[in-house]
Amino acid sequence: GKKNLLSGFQEDANKGLVSNEIVKKYAEQLHFKRYRHALLSTMRNYPMQNLSREYKILGEKDIPTLILWGTLDSTVPYSGASKIRELFPKSKLATFEGVEHSIVYSHPEKVNRLVLEFLGNKN
Repeated sequence: GKKNLLSGFQEDANKGLVSNEIVKKYAEQLHFKRYRHALLSTMRNYPMQNLSREYKILGEKDIPTLILWGTLDSTVPYSGASKIRELFPKSKLATFEGVEHSIVYSHPEKVNRLVLEFLGNKN
């Protein structure tokens, strides 16, 4: 399991999307049994398919929402962006052209700036 989890980060590093430092830090986390258990629990229990009902319920609440999404995301395909915007009509969508699922690792400066701007603009 550890090898498979780490391989995704290593692939991103090989593509130049994340630093080797990030891969090293992720590998360190994998040494913690409870961290691995949390990941396994997510894989076993998180509804990975069609979350429309849950998103609709959340979208009806008056909660400011920032969505960060890469157009090349294969984990959560960007083709769902219009549906998410429909379910979260008050959300702000920040699209990362040509970026995969690892946005927070591959583009930390831009992510941090967008999040800080978003949090600073709460009305």
